[in-house]
Amino acid sequence: MAARKSTRRSRSHKTPAVAYYRMSSDKQEASIPAQIKAVEHYAEQHGFEILRDYRDEGISGDATEKRLDFQRMMADVSAGDFEVVLCWDQDRFGRFDPIEGGYWIKPMRDAEVRLETVAQGPIDWNDFAGRIVWTVHQEAKNSYLSDLSRNVLRGHVEKAQRGEWSGGKPPYGYRAETKRLTFDDPDRVELVRGLFRDYLNGQSLRSLAGCLNRDRIPGPSGRALWTGNGIRAILTNRVYLGEFRWNAISRGKYNRVVNGHPEKSRAKGRTHNDESQMIVIPDNHPAMVERQQFDEVQERLVRNRTQTSPAKESKFLLTSRVVCGACGCKMHGCTDSGKQKYSCSGNTKHGSGFCFRNTVAEDKLIGLLCDSLHEQLLAPDRLAELRQELKRQCRSSERKSQAKALERQLTQIDAKLTAAQRRLLEVDPDMLDAVQEQIRDIRCQRERIDHRLQEALTPEDRRLADHDRRIERAEQLLGSLRDAVKRADRKLAREFLAALIERVELQFHSEKRGSRRFNHLTSGTVTLSGSASRELCGHDGRTSLGGIIGAITSGSRGL
Repeated sequence: MAARKSTRRSRSHKTPAVAYYRMSSDKQEASIPAQIKAVEHYAEQHGFEILRDYRDEGISGDATEKRLDFQRMMADVSAGDFEVVLCWDQDRFGRFDPIEGGYWIKPMRDAEVRLETVAQGPIDWNDFAGRIVWTVHQEAKNSYLSDLSRNVLRGHVEKAQRGEWSGGKPPYGYRAETKRLTFDDPDRVELVRGLFRDYLNGQSLRSLAGCLNRDRIPGPSGRALWTGNGIRAILTNRVYLGEFRWNAISRGKYNRVVNGHPEKSRAKGRTHNDESQMIVIPDNHPAMVERQQFDEVQERLVRNRTQTSPAKESKFLLTSRVVCGACGCKMHGCTDSGKQKYSCSGNTKHGSGFCFRNTVAEDKLIGLLCDSLHEQLLAPDRLAELRQELKRQCRSSERKSQAKALERQLTQIDAKLTAAQRRLLEVDPDMLDAVQEQIRDIRCQRERIDHRLQEALTPEDRRLADHDRRIERAEQLLGSLRDAVKRADRKLAREFLAALIERVELQFHSEKRGSRRFNHLTSGTVTLSGSASRELCGHDGRTSLGGIIGAITSGSRGL
């Protein structure tokens, strides 16, 4: 890596760098354009050449799992084509605490990549004083989020104790006016009252949804789409009694409300609170239904709830992966006259008239999928592209720099292993097991790096021969895919298809013959899973079924 870096510098006379930009919201004063201007000026003054930039917009600095470009940048660190990451401020790089910060900094330091910011200048992680200064700054940045969370939460508690609506979309039929809930559109108010009344009069949740969808009445989300579960949510919401409830669900990462006061959070993710932790104010705003009617609806919901049993393992090979192209609903597995099929759930879920119950037999669909994958993934032009790309990768100069980086990692691992073995002779007997476990982990890590190093050092002709053998093996496997899926244990076949296929969207053509209506499967699109598309396609993973389906289903009487 060092030799390549010096070559690059002698050509451009500038240090290769990348820039990282982040802002948490559109209201921040340090917008992305402002950061770009400051970082580019800093780079010009200090002799950096910005090769590319990475951006995460509208994401908090401590939500690293959501910062996809940050993760991409960290994955590119090992490539070795840049020496510096430039940021506007240390908190743009991340507001994580120093413990999590060490997880991200270690790979950068191992790859000899440093961080420089416009606000703080160079960050020296190799110097004791530099590490102390960075840690103090990082604790302050992380503490700011915790303090902000507590202050915001305290404000929400005070509003809730006064019965004020503290933000978010008001329940259907209400609007927030002068910080209180009040009736919205009279038609919506009457619709909510009608749902309670009609349910008590014997209508089911599904029939209520079907009526609203047939009348094209927009649902709570603004779309003309109602579901039985959506109506259940309205019928069970105590806000329609005029009752204000707050803190039913806690989501805070740093602080949560306990006994009416913000406290540091020990839980992660969403947690449902019992009533003792809620702020409840009866008769806080106008009610839409009477308490007696509300209680009667709750009793009927409990009586009508179907008995549930532990979920059984699905016997269908493409469970939850087949989608009706006409309405976008999933096609559920069903058995008709002993034959396994997939049927559109739109009719069942949203009421009659929403979508025709398009149906396709499972064995026919599996055959079409296998034929499509075989023909399109192993088409001569696709194989030629694949071989050309593999040949380019085998000849890539990056392998040399990769080999040097791996050799350096191997040297570091050997030093760790030697130190651990030396420590084994000095530790107390009760610590032997822990040190031996550490040595086993280091050895496993060394084996993985050594394997990657041997791959990087393998001569080009041998790598090409290995790739050719893998392609030939893939041809054989895909050629016999239909028979393999048919013969295999259904559980194994289902797991294989789940790993390979993410989604199958089917299109149908409808025609009437007398009083009957028939639907023909005409085309479809298969979306491979992320890993499968990278392995097999080298693009977004989408492959068309149109030509093959058209040839096989022509003249059929409907599936």
